[in-house]
Amino acid sequence: GEWWEVRNIATIGRSECALMQSMLDAAGALEQIERRLAHGESLEQAMTPPPPPEAASKQLARAVRKCSSLQMLNLSGTPLPVRMCVGGSAEISLAQKRVHDRDAVLLANLLHSNTGLRSLNLSQCRMSEAATLSLVSVFAVSKPASLTELRLADNRLRVSGAHVLLNSLVLSGCQLQVLDLSSNELCGGTTAEDCSFGAIKGSAARLSDDGQVCRLDSDGLCSAGMRMERNSGCYHVEFEVMTVTDGDGAYVGIIKADANKSSYPGSDDKGIGWRAKGGVRHLHNTVDLGGTLASWGQGDRVGLMLDTHKSELSFIKNGAMFEQKYPVSIDAGMYFAVGRYYGSYVVRCVYIHQLGGNEKMDYSALERLCACMTRPDNQLKELSIANNQLAGVSKFNSGQRNDQGLRCLLSAFEKPECRLTHLDMSGNGLSDEDAAAVLGVALRPDSSVKQLKIHQWLVPVQQLAEDTTLDLRAQRIEEADAVLLGRLLRTRTQLTKLELSGNKLDTAGAIAIAEALAGSGTPLRELNVANNRLRKRAAAGLVGGIAAFEPPTLRVLDLSHNPITEGPAGSFDAEVIEQIGALLCAEGSQLCTLRLSCTQLLGADGEAGYTREGLLLLAQALRRCTQPLESLFLDGNLMRDAEAELLAEAITKHHNTSLVLDLSTNSLSSDCLSKIRGVCSLTATFQKPLCERTVIGFDKCVYGAIADESALYLAHGSGPIVKIGMDEWKEAGRFEGHTDDTNCVELLGDYLLSGSDDYSVKVWDKAMSSAGESSCLATLMGHEARIWCVVAADDRIFSCGADKTIIVWSATDAQRGVGTQLARLTNHADVVYALRLAFGSLFSSSADKTIKRYNLETYGETLSWEAHNHSITCLAAAERVGLLCSGAEDGKICLWSLSPDAAKCTGTFTVRPNNSHSTSANLAIYALAVDPVAGDVLFSGGADYPGH
Repeated sequence: GEWWEVRNIATIGRSECALMQSMLDAAGALEQIERRLAHGESLEQAMTPPPPPEAASKQLARAVRKCSSLQMLNLSGTPLPVRMCVGGSAEISLAQKRVHDRDAVLLANLLHSNTGLRSLNLSQCRMSEAATLSLVSVFAVSKPASLTELRLADNRLRVSGAHVLLNSLVLSGCQLQVLDLSSNELCGGTTAEDCSFGAIKGSAARLSDDGQVCRLDSDGLCSAGMRMERNSGCYHVEFEVMTVTDGDGAYVGIIKADANKSSYPGSDDKGIGWRAKGGVRHLHNTVDLGGTLASWGQGDRVGLMLDTHKSELSFIKNGAMFEQKYPVSIDAGMYFAVGRYYGSYVVRCVYIHQLGGNEKMDYSALERLCACMTRPDNQLKELSIANNQLAGVSKFNSGQRNDQGLRCLLSAFEKPECRLTHLDMSGNGLSDEDAAAVLGVALRPDSSVKQLKIHQWLVPVQQLAEDTTLDLRAQRIEEADAVLLGRLLRTRTQLTKLELSGNKLDTAGAIAIAEALAGSGTPLRELNVANNRLRKRAAAGLVGGIAAFEPPTLRVLDLSHNPITEGPAGSFDAEVIEQIGALLCAEGSQLCTLRLSCTQLLGADGEAGYTREGLLLLAQALRRCTQPLESLFLDGNLMRDAEAELLAEAITKHHNTSLVLDLSTNSLSSDCLSKIRGVCSLTATFQKPLCERTVIGFDKCVYGAIADESALYLAHGSGPIVKIGMDEWKEAGRFEGHTDDTNCVELLGDYLLSGSDDYSVKVWDKAMSSAGESSCLATLMGHEARIWCVVAADDRIFSCGADKTIIVWSATDAQRGVGTQLARLTNHADVVYALRLAFGSLFSSSADKTIKRYNLETYGETLSWEAHNHSITCLAAAERVGLLCSGAEDGKICLWSLSPDAAKCTGTFTVRPNNSHSTSANLAIYALAVDPVAGDVLFSGGADYPGH
């Protein structure tokens, strides 16, 4: 009951305070003993300390087991299926869900009693080393003898965790058949780097206290982690997207130190950016990566991997790496970065790993795995060890590779106890010799391997053993895989047909395959390499190899959908056409079918790139060839009448009328086609119209256009609307006033309307002064984000934008300079992209994937339906045939028949790339229009560049 007072005495320091704390603790212990003695306990009992409290995770697990009604439990942001773990479920999957340390400890305690577990999938859960150890060690306790499938890809098991896992599996006595340990750092060699933002940042970046969360609400970028120098290893960053409100304006990417800090990665030549809306940008333009690069958004994990040895950037979404690669220049070092151009953007840097850091390679866990694979009682059929640095990293051992791990694996594969049927070793930096050694073991007669993945190609091992025909279409065969295939083809002496369309052979791969075929002496009759992105150098190497066949046996050659005339820097080079001509004219040539569809035979798309050199060389060869062709496919080459007539003349002199000639999708007149039909069997289903006028001189994008009887009005990216007079097709003036990009234009009688990124709608008098000066009658302010579309009818103006709203304005008041809002519609849940007045109603489309219809009197919503799987960017109306048309970012156009209470899709068009070199990675539809005269023809424009 006494008070102890310690006055402010200078001689009292830490030692005195520690002594006082000990005295207080002792006094408290003595008081506890006295209390227990008073309750009748013996002195020994009273002095025995109570047992330590049970760990919180064990207490929680015990409580969960008792609560039979509890199904899900959320500790750290991820709902955990606790009842499945406790209730003896045979299959449990938490794939792609974030499992934090406390989640893993709880799951481990719950799984202790689940002895009937057959399949556990924890792939891409981003578990830490401690969390992974907690979970894998449970198998030694629970002993799930029925466990046959375990997937732990993309976690942080590491060497120590792999040892614990393999020990636990052996103790459990299970007969595991499927094991996925991809991306788990099984061989070490990975260093966790600082993942803080801010080494380079614009003024807009706002960082959390720990520097690992960045918020951007205005234009700017912010770097993450350290500077990455050339030949310093591979770097892998992962970002967690916490907020993104506009997919057009959120980016992740890489930058140089002198990048524009007030913009985004990829806005200039100092960086590359992956846009949330999809696609990769450099110099503010979308770049061609040979295929679609997906979009991402809130809740996604987006990552980048920069290989500073190959100078190559890869893209990762939710743990899955895309096949597209982008070459980069690392002369001055690079930084990972995020950036914003529109909307609000909040992102967290989860980690940055350096593959090739200061940690040494450790193959002990891999050796232990090999020992388990060769046990007499092992039942393992499928094994994935992708992305684990099996061949070491080039920073170690003075740049020399380390083949200890690979030698260990090859030794295990050769043993009869190894029963693997599916093996994934991709992403491990294996050399061509390594890959050939692995494939050689897989092809042995006593091998059980059916499918093998070394690079990107899932090799059908048993199919490769066939002698006469190989069908390898669309199997993701890239350059390294093609070189591997070339090694295999050297031993094929009876191959007659090789189908390789829809891959990405590239130069080295194409040359390796051609040389292997020529060297093997195989009597090859058919070769299909269509759609392989073969430019001049690669195609020349391939055709040159074919020319070495002795004797000539090839009857069918398909080079379609390859830009075979595209030389360095996009220049035209006819070398391949000349080589093909030599094939046709070679003594003993057997070639009877030649497919050159969409090969830029007459140059790249556009007026400036058109040249007849390639067609002249082909026509000369057709006149001199030793054996008349049976089929010739030249569709999709933008051929014109003069060149087609040269071709017809060559066919007439040397070939009979039974020749099948395909000239579809060129630019030929009806008269020209009639002449050609007289000399062969012609197919020409569609001819593209030639461009009648080209207006040049703009320094930025043209986002919108509209025309009246005398002029064309173009919405310009830098703000002004440009008026082009149709009499002389020259600029007649500019409507200046917007302070940011102008996105759309519309006509209303004698007035021009425009909507801009500056959040305003402007009303202009179409008539301009003799000096070309414009007059803005009104500026309508009310939107809180950029404006996407403006339409008008009679006395009303309708505008929509990125603020998810539609505003109805009085056109009469606007003409008097007054902005009067008649209604504000907020029915959509995301950006409103398009408006259309049709069928006596107003229609709108949005990024929320819906189309809505409104009553023009009450502005009430009368119909709403989900029309696409992606943002709907444009609308058009074909009222004469009763159809509403919608276009979206999924590359689809849907036709809708409407009733008072429903919308029915009556047809769908799908836009696909034309396979030329200019094809964008994005297939989005951005514009639709219906022929105003006939009313039954629909036109579309989009990111694949051609109009359709």
